Formats: sequence, structure tokens, C-alpha cells
Amino acid sequence: LGMSWEGLGDLRRATDLVFKAVTLYEAEHRMSPAPARVLLPRAENDLGHLRMRQGDLDRAGSPSCEIDHALHVHKMRRGLGRCASRTAGAG
Repeated sequence: LGMSWEGLGDLRRATDLVFKAVTLYEAEHRMSPAPARVLLPRAENDLGHLRMRQGDLDRAGSPSCEIDHALHVHKMRRGLGRCASRTAGAG
């Protein structure tokens, strides 16, 4: 849902919803690691992307997505935008 708000141009709402998804996936990961292993890094990646779009490069990085983060920074600097969202069910 958060990435849908990004598509509509509401970055603040998108970031808020994806941040909430990351928080929920982190809690799920602590209680039951198996289900959140894929969802948490994807949601963190999308949150980093949204923060970069808002110009918040300091908070955009995430240990789970350093390679994706570097790629997104490169694309944003070149004006290439973003690839399709990879978050499955976030937000």
C-alpha cells in the first residue's frame, strides 16, 4: 500500500506506511524468524528508496540492502527513477 501512495506522489504517506511495515516485519522476525527473512529486507529497501526520494540520504541506507541502496543512489543521481517495487505485501 505504501508504494501505491508513492505512485500517486504522496511520499510522506508512502514513507509512513512502509516504515510501519518494516516495524511489523522486525517484530515478526524477532518472534518467528523464518517468515520475515524475505519480507523485512524488501520493506527496508523500499523504505530506503522512499527516504532517498525525499532527499534523506543519511537515513536511506539499511544494512540489509547496501547493494540495492548504492544502485538506487546511482539511478537517482542519473535521473533514472526507480525500478518496479519488490515489496510483497508491505504497508
